[in-house]
Amino acid sequence: MTLGVVEAGEFTKALINLEPGTDVYFRGPYGNPVIFPDDVKVVLVGGGSGFAAFYHMARDFKNVEVVVGARDKDHLFYIEETEKHAPVHIATEDGSSGTKGYVTEILKKFEKKEGEEIIFLNCGPPAMIKPVIEIEKKITDKIFSSIEYVTKCGVGLCGACSDRHGRRLCVDGPFLEEL
Repeated sequence: MTLGVVEAGEFTKALINLEPGTDVYFRGPYGNPVIFPDDVKVVLVGGGSGFAAFYHMARDFKNVEVVVGARDKDHLFYIEETEKHAPVHIATEDGSSGTKGYVTEILKKFEKKEGEEIIFLNCGPPAMIKPVIEIEKKITDKIFSSIEYVTKCGVGLCGACSDRHGRRLCVDGPFLEEL
């Protein structure tokens, strides 16, 4: 098993410091499955650790394109594996890989083909999600987002992963409309 872990608190710090071979128990997945018809184009837009699930989505969905942003090339992961299943467009803040800047630079150039139905799935920090949605609204109204909130209990009790409408990503998400 391969895990993508970003140190964000005491739990992830302890997880990163485990010795190889240590037994661990994971709960999940949380929330609801993401299912779309095969004839829909799915555009996955991710930043930060939000890109972690995209390899599997690119592998499992039929018509997919991926847009990923990171601070620099050293903060990109699973790119080669994902490229085996879908085109991947990269933006890095320092220009060390792909387009220099943010994922919004790539999305501004995105064109919808005549008669094509597109669904955007966004996953990343709030600072990325808001400007991304503004661009995507010019292309389609089918936009689903998962913001990188801290998930603590994972069963909807603590509310740590709630959005401004009170929806909990761990049980109502992970992808929600109208953030």
